[in-house]
Amino acid sequence: MKMKIKPPEKEQSPEARSNIGVRNPFPLAEAILLQKGKIKEPIDWTALSAEQARKLLEKAFKIPYDHLFDPNPEYKSPLYGEPKVGSGVPGPCGAAVVGWETVSADYPPPPPASGTNGLDAQQGCALDCYFIAAITSLAWTSTSSLSCTRVDENRRRYRFRTDGSAVSSNRETTRPLAVNSMGTLVYAKSSGSNVWPSLYEKAYAKFILDTTSDEPPIDTLLEHNPRAALWEVCNYNTGSLNTADVADEFATIRTRGNTGGSNGKTARAMVAWTYHDSGHLPAGYSWDSLIVANHAYSILGVTQVTIGEISNNCIVLRNPFGLSDITAATAKTGVRECTPTWYPGGFYFINGNFAITAAEFPKYFEGFAWRNP
Repeated sequence: MKMKIKPPEKEQSPEARSNIGVRNPFPLAEAILLQKGKIKEPIDWTALSAEQARKLLEKAFKIPYDHLFDPNPEYKSPLYGEPKVGSGVPGPCGAAVVGWETVSADYPPPPPASGTNGLDAQQGCALDCYFIAAITSLAWTSTSSLSCTRVDENRRRYRFRTDGSAVSSNRETTRPLAVNSMGTLVYAKSSGSNVWPSLYEKAYAKFILDTTSDEPPIDTLLEHNPRAALWEVCNYNTGSLNTADVADEFATIRTRGNTGGSNGKTARAMVAWTYHDSGHLPAGYSWDSLIVANHAYSILGVTQVTIGEISNNCIVLRNPFGLSDITAATAKTGVRECTPTWYPGGFYFINGNFAITAAEFPKYFEGFAWRNP
């Protein structure tokens, strides 16, 4: 019997899969429950147990938790698909917006070099996980990669570049952001007091939707290619590979991310994305709020941990939801065992940060991309 050997690595053309995207279930559930009059104040998801969070998600979406993170049309998950219910009628995210206001927050350029290095960015109600993953990875590796300048006290200027093009264009934004009737942000936000992800997303929406309006319909952002999003934001060339074409994902990510060894953070921005549906998963595997189908992630680095008596290579990632109901007790095999020692300030599944063994990585993840030097 001949052994099946993966073909040599071959970089893809810029036209990789462009239908990647999923909404963050936590702000989306809040938007739906708010519209139905079921809540009157923001939900503190971190204060809920995993069981309480899952019950609240099922209450909002009216579908089983196990079906929520899979785009199978039979499940009718509201996390996937076009953001409109009927022609011209906004979905729950757009309908949740009651106005644009200047919120009480810090407005420095993104983000402070001595701060969270991008790990505070959280995807909001829009379908733009690819964008949040991209700006998180860029801030994580080098805040200077984020093309933002301060015009004046009320305005910021952001530079973007159309995928495959060397021509850059600028978009300016002012302070007001989309808020709901509770006065909280509907779209991207920070887990801290800095609104740099919110302003960056607002500028990106103006760029992608080609609008000059300072109140762009962020809810209408559609699925996209995470590698292309990285190109558009970082103004550098990018490369990508499918895991099916890679013989050693750990070694390749270590090299492309310039981690400096087998235990280290990426020095060059990297993103990854999962398969489109459960049809690509091995028997017995499933999706949850940490590892989600058709979703984009930031690659933060690599690490080696000893599981039993065996040394395992692990890939460190971040879910742009910035939140999960998964705990160390409920994390998947190959995830709960990987805890990098170099990660700053601890490592928590509930914040969307996790590591997965290199052996398990290609079972969930379809591909990954990087910023070239």
